[in-house]
Amino acid sequence: MKRASYRRILLIALPFLFAGVAIGGMPVYQYLAQGRPLCLPQLSRGGQDAPQAAAGFGSAAQLKLPAQEDWVDYGPVLEAGGEGAWDFMWAGATPASVVQKDGRIFFYYVAADGYRSFDGDARHRAVGVATSQDGLRFRKYGGNPIITHRPYDGEEEGANSAAVTLDENGRFVMVYGAASGPHDTIVAEARLAYANDGLQFRDAGRVLYHCDLSLYGAGDEIFPLALLRQPERWMIYYQPNGMRGTERTLGAAWGPALDEAGNSTMVLDEEGGGLPVDVWGNVIEPDEETLLFFGQRLWWPDTYIEVRSASPETPYRLSEPLARYDIVNLKRGIVFLDRERRTWFMYYNDFSRFWKVKLAPFGAPDDTPPGRPQISGRATGDDNLRLSWGAAPDPETGVAEYRIYRNGRRVGSTRDLTWRETQLRPGASYRYAVTAVNFHGAESAAGEVVVRTGSDGTPPAVTSVSANGDATRVRITFSEAVDRATATELDHYEISGGIAVRSVTLTGGGRAVLLETTPHEAEGVYYVAIRGVADRSSAMNTMSPATIGYTPAAAGGLVGRWLAGEDVSGYGLQGVVHGAGPADPAQAGDGALVFDGVDDYVQIAGEEHLQAITSGSFTLAAWVRPDTLPASPQGGRIFGRVDEHPASFVGLSLLADGRVEAALFQEDETRVVLRSAPVALQQWHHIAMIVDADSGQLALIVDGAAVPDSPQDFDGSLLDLWTASPRDDRSGAYFIASTMPDRGAGAAYAAYFQGAIRDARIYDRALITADVQVIRQK
Repeated sequence: MKRASYRRILLIALPFLFAGVAIGGMPVYQYLAQGRPLCLPQLSRGGQDAPQAAAGFGSAAQLKLPAQEDWVDYGPVLEAGGEGAWDFMWAGATPASVVQKDGRIFFYYVAADGYRSFDGDARHRAVGVATSQDGLRFRKYGGNPIITHRPYDGEEEGANSAAVTLDENGRFVMVYGAASGPHDTIVAEARLAYANDGLQFRDAGRVLYHCDLSLYGAGDEIFPLALLRQPERWMIYYQPNGMRGTERTLGAAWGPALDEAGNSTMVLDEEGGGLPVDVWGNVIEPDEETLLFFGQRLWWPDTYIEVRSASPETPYRLSEPLARYDIVNLKRGIVFLDRERRTWFMYYNDFSRFWKVKLAPFGAPDDTPPGRPQISGRATGDDNLRLSWGAAPDPETGVAEYRIYRNGRRVGSTRDLTWRETQLRPGASYRYAVTAVNFHGAESAAGEVVVRTGSDGTPPAVTSVSANGDATRVRITFSEAVDRATATELDHYEISGGIAVRSVTLTGGGRAVLLETTPHEAEGVYYVAIRGVADRSSAMNTMSPATIGYTPAAAGGLVGRWLAGEDVSGYGLQGVVHGAGPADPAQAGDGALVFDGVDDYVQIAGEEHLQAITSGSFTLAAWVRPDTLPASPQGGRIFGRVDEHPASFVGLSLLADGRVEAALFQEDETRVVLRSAPVALQQWHHIAMIVDADSGQLALIVDGAAVPDSPQDFDGSLLDLWTASPRDDRSGAYFIASTMPDRGAGAAYAAYFQGAIRDARIYDRALITADVQVIRQK
């Protein structure tokens, strides 16, 4: 007898296990098994259409499936919203759905507005839509989200999945996963919604009930993934997450109408356990005799997509995999076939803030290139210019991108009809060419133009002041080449602490000066005032007076040093102090800040200079005085960097048991940590985290001594915490005394430090123990 049959007999035979409740006005019996709520309706609607044997399947070549190398990546098509937006992060159980009607493409996706307070996962999930005429240039609908489903406003509640297609009348039909209830008894069912325009949907009630034990995988969660409309029936493909043996498999329910889908069966199992068994939103019909199912296997890092086929007569019987496509770090996706353009579209998300697209030909490639772009250009400043052109014609498929070449070298690509170049030489001429590339990679002839930048009208600025490794030399670097006469005037430089400037030499191709000075004290804090320096092109462009703090570092490679939020490394990356107050210098030393452990922190501003630091060798160091143990299970963050999710923290923490932890992340999301013995409270400790990316070692030094098991070996590449997003979402930002502001993660990741911190530092190399001893003594 099947496991499901045993389960039903057990539920009926042991009524004393149940407690009566009512859901949606329907009396049911409910009990808890392994923390999941399961329920049995009084009546089961059961279907009569039993699954048939599988028909034959076509081959990959017959079905015109692309090879791995046929897919060409054209980058982002949709970006997540900013902090506080409903679509701040991509989420949900379903990948996505794509529907085409009257030449317009509708892209449906699930997103969330932040992180849940109890486990840091996505909260308040909802469904939104973006539209496009060509499948590449999308615009989000202004009325998003279009489906929310938050009847009790619980953080885990929401619309967790969405399958969308057209009915026989051209109306948009959505079956979505509607989750509700408290966290420990969350349930989800499939609900139906309609829209005439694809934008404004009206809920039409439940179609798959999680308590219907005639439904394969009945339990506590049903997530619709795809819809298939056939002449005599509707198919709903879904992912159950309830009873043991059915979680995260693939099921199908069908019937003459969506609200009469009383037949169901398993379509695919887990094949090893814990693997995603998804249908990527659309069931594709390449011909009248075949259905194609694209689905994901595995989570990061070595994720891939497999393609299976089925006969229209037996859409619940899938073939063995016909093709496989590998995408590293794949999170979710959707494949769409545009027959008019003879092109496969693969939209995917790889744990970044973007949906991206890959294109491949369906059948013979379109090797006729687009028309030549008609290009013009003009200078918009002394170091920047703007190119523009009209849309290039390509009647067969369409233009996927425009490629830009400067002086014969490719410098970028865009889907827009404009391109801006910056950081060019003032008063210089550049030859540009622009080509159009169609959906199958055919490149047009180039439109060309020569553009000359304007005269330099901006004064220079100081980018860094460095005195590393030499007590009598200070190097000042400017943003551009400077005038020799004004840059080498002795009285244009004044250094604090009684340091005299003896000579000034222009160096670095005219973009830096070297000051010969009286001796500095190693590890001291000095300020240099600079005035009267003009740029090389015009003495009229004289910089505004500036004062920069710097440190003559005994150990080279210092790129950031913060005292009370002020950067005295010479790079000027000031810390923005939120709530923390200065400590008594007599007790804590100059530059210490006291943090209350509730909401105080420091965020480093202008961290672009530091964006590549933690993906190579680096060192973090600080003096800390923990006053109490942190209450958060994440500990209290001392100093480090965070990715989009607050759990992805690289740096130093104080754990709830009093130990100091150094943590880093590798590209495959593997976390590498070292921990000390518990440290004394209300005492100062010097801690240093050293990462040597070349040798693959992590070291942690506390109060001058390496902790047990230090160094710790690691064998992968370090995670790049920077994001290409232009939004200020604080991904890749550095924080002192916090993981990052709340973002809804609340109790799960409220990792604030309580106590005092001073002299937080970053080096762009792996220090040795002797270096740490030197900076600890200063």
